[in-house]
Amino acid sequence: MGDLTQSQKAILIAREQEQSPKMDVREAARAAGVDLAYVALAELALKYVPELLESVESGQCSLVDMYELASERKKRSEARKPVKPNLTNLRPGQILSYPTGDLRTAEARHTR
Repeated sequence: MGDLTQSQKAILIAREQEQSPKMDVREAARAAGVDLAYVALAELALKYVPELLESVESGQCSLVDMYELASERKKRSEARKPVKPNLTNLRPGQILSYPTGDLRTAEARHTR
């Protein structure tokens, strides 16, 4: 992978992993001399800030530079997902209660 930065190599690995989900990411990272943390950042960036990857690929910024924005977008995305109670963990006689308010956005809580 020549004279590429850690960030650039990580993006190449993350893109390849998208195309070949069974690819051994650890092995690819080791072979390229890339820390797995960079690959994790690249995966986060691919999903939440793909429009900024060109800047990393051209060397204008690093994955670390875009982490805060990608992380914020991930949090906002997860906050919009409805929460479903996990009924498989309930014990006989256990009560499942919901907080008062808007049930579409509220998180379910188990009471014991």
